[in-house]
Amino acid sequence: MDAHRNAGVAGLFACLAALAVSAPEAHAASVSWRAQEGACAEWAGPWTLTSQGGGRWSGRIDYRMTGGKCVRGDGQRFSADVELQIDGGRWRARRFNSSDHNDCRYRGEVVGGELHGTNSCDNGGSARVEIDMNSGLAPRR
Repeated sequence: MDAHRNAGVAGLFACLAALAVSAPEAHAASVSWRAQEGACAEWAGPWTLTSQGGGRWSGRIDYRMTGGKCVRGDGQRFSADVELQIDGGRWRARRFNSSDHNDCRYRGEVVGGELHGTNSCDNGGSARVEIDMNSGLAPRR
């Protein structure tokens, strides 16, 4: 009897763990996560995404040049389409249709409720990016 009870408890924990991982995707058709990108996090704004299931997301990046430790902000705007894949503790993304005509690939690690990584762009350059998945920004309509 104890073996059956232990198996049932283990199964329950496995189901709860699966629900915890998929819950953000199941409860929101669209999310908006606050992001910062650049040599000194000088670009900031939302990644507004829709879950495609299986850790896949697609949507839009909308940044404004807010400035950072190494450069003054000038309010310039930037936008791009994005496809994101989160797989366990790793993530990768592809930025395309970029307003600056410089499409990029991202990769990094999931750290708590944040994505930390770097990008590599077609026209050269590399930058750091941090995305707060718990920022709770309301999607723009």
